Amino acid sequence: VPVLCGQQNTIFKQFLRSVGAVLRCIPALHLRGGRSEKECLDCPAGFYCSGTGKEEPTGTCDPGKYTAVQRGTECGGNTCYFCAKGANSAQHAACPGGHYCPRGAVEAIPCPAGTVQPDSGQESCLPCSTGNYCEFGATEGKPCPAGYYCPSASGTGTSFPCPIGTFSAQEGVTSADTCTKCLAGHFCDVPGLIKPVGKCLPGYYCPVGTGLRYPKTFCPPGSYCPRGSSQPTDCPANYYCDTSRLSEPTAACSPGFICGARSTTPTPTQAISGSACSENLQGYKCPAGYYCPPALTRLVAGVGYPGKSAEGVDASKAFLNGPQDAVRTSNGDIFIADTGNQRVARLDAVTGEVTTYIGQGLRQGDSSWILTAKPTRLALSPNQETLYILYSDVARVVQHTLSNAKTTEVVDARGCSSPQGFAVDPTGSALYVADTGNNRIRKVPVAPPSRATDLFGQAQTDTADNPPDQGPKLDRPSAVWVSSNGVVYIADAGNGRIRRFQQAAGPQSGAQLTTIVGGPVAGVKLESPVALTGFEAGGKVFLVAYDAGVQMVLKIDTSESTPTKVDLFDASRAGNGHVDSQIQSRFGSVQMETPTGDTVAVLFGDPERHRIRRIFLNPDYEEPVGKKVPCPAGTYLDYDGAYAESQCKECPAGKYCRGTGLTQPTGDCAGGFTCDARSEQPEGTPCPVGHFCPASSGASASR
Repeated sequence: VPVLCGQQNTIFKQFLRSVGAVLRCIPALHLRGGRSEKECLDCPAGFYCSGTGKEEPTGTCDPGKYTAVQRGTECGGNTCYFCAKGANSAQHAACPGGHYCPRGAVEAIPCPAGTVQPDSGQESCLPCSTGNYCEFGATEGKPCPAGYYCPSASGTGTSFPCPIGTFSAQEGVTSADTCTKCLAGHFCDVPGLIKPVGKCLPGYYCPVGTGLRYPKTFCPPGSYCPRGSSQPTDCPANYYCDTSRLSEPTAACSPGFICGARSTTPTPTQAISGSACSENLQGYKCPAGYYCPPALTRLVAGVGYPGKSAEGVDASKAFLNGPQDAVRTSNGDIFIADTGNQRVARLDAVTGEVTTYIGQGLRQGDSSWILTAKPTRLALSPNQETLYILYSDVARVVQHTLSNAKTTEVVDARGCSSPQGFAVDPTGSALYVADTGNNRIRKVPVAPPSRATDLFGQAQTDTADNPPDQGPKLDRPSAVWVSSNGVVYIADAGNGRIRRFQQAAGPQSGAQLTTIVGGPVAGVKLESPVALTGFEAGGKVFLVAYDAGVQMVLKIDTSESTPTKVDLFDASRAGNGHVDSQIQSRFGSVQMETPTGDTVAVLFGDPERHRIRRIFLNPDYEEPVGKKVPCPAGTYLDYDGAYAESQCKECPAGKYCRGTGLTQPTGDCAGGFTCDARSEQPEGTPCPVGHFCPASSGASASR
């Protein structure tokens, strides 16, 4: 007897025959021409087979139009189903959240990235909402991460970074327009930022939304832009700003002149500046009755008292402890030998913050002794790739490669006694070390297999002395500098001399040691030159030395055969407006900073004041004190352009000069009185008995 296939199966136009009977396939099977129930076929996925004895599937899985309880009516809720293999109803299994099930679905399909389905039983997915992103199969969106924005239907959180010139510190940003514009005074030069990259670089100003590290908004002449500027700052009165991209005023007006706001020249005309027109960005001479002195230094780092600040403190607020030296790299970073704190610190050119760079366990390489050693002198290789550090207390030198932060000892530099200075030769292949305790100069190769050699010592005679062999030998050489042609200059502290060592032409010609300043050379007497550096400009070699004995910075022109021109800069009176800012150091150092154009400045290590300073060497480029100073009472000044109180004239006898800032004496001495020079009142000294004193009488004019 033919038997119908059961529910969930079919027999296509044929019967399944068994012994003496026709059998039905069990539900979910169908068969065409089968001989046993085992031969009934599963209802294919995506279809359902209701009832028994089916020759074909009943139909496709319903996308949610019918309920599972009462067939033939539409769903009252949002319930959708999918039919797995062998399904026997149109509502075989509910579609889970994060998936969708269209008509005929074989299985639940995960929602694609960018869509979401929080509910079960749905035949489609919804677009992900703005400010969120939805990954594959999401049941809910995730907030867009900080630094990015997510428009509708975002599938990842990092597809849309906040564009250059913006940032986002918050999650859930919905569009590029809702990213925060870069803050004024900062720059955002990469996409996807959660905060600005840093403060605007010196010489530039950054309005809101700046997207370049070096923007087109640079400071024009007549203004300056310190780090973090959002707009140019007018060059203040008594200063001048002669070029673009300045981070600070170029310097003070030349002595004897006053610059009004926005001046562009150190020697202005009588016209007062301040006009927006560039041709009027001038100042005027220091007026009669006043003098306008220059100052020489500007603070770089330190507060004037010993200590050690936390990492990342601004340089102007950072405590240092007896810093003896500093060098500046081509990118503007300044490395500081913070001697008392047993470290080399770095002043970051972008942030202006001071942090420990080498020492105290950082970047020491295999030289564990650095942990307790005190760095005293620094030097950079000619290519600016290597920083050399001299530790005088242990008489050792290390070299630090800036690119990979690798620190190794220059082993051949050992053997010195209390070396106080060193310099790198022009090729970068050797160091010249002032071996102070052994009264010699050593040439030390920076890499093996070469060995250190004595360049010369006490046996070398000086050609400047007469006779040469009677001149003093080296005595406590404290510093050394090498010019581009290999000439070595030495600060011979014990003898109060600056000396030059030059290899003569020809292999058999020997070498010459010559005193160029001090000793028998007329011009300047030195007491204790302890620091030395130099620069070359206009085909000339200039030296810069610090004489600790007289607290003077000297600029020496070596172009003459017997150079005598020495510009003196009295470091003891140069400050930055603070009583305790004067340079008073027995161990100061000088390092060239900006030997370019007309501006020459050195970094000065001032360990006794616990500061690093910048000293301007050109008189026309010196740092200003900021105001004109009136000639004191009892004096007057009847011409423009004075720069020192000594140029104020004494009030002559018979006259009086009341008040300050006078261009002429106030008037004649009163009758019956005599007035000495510098009198401030008309009634000076009463005329003595037996004499009479007409008006304008001096002390010797009584009759």
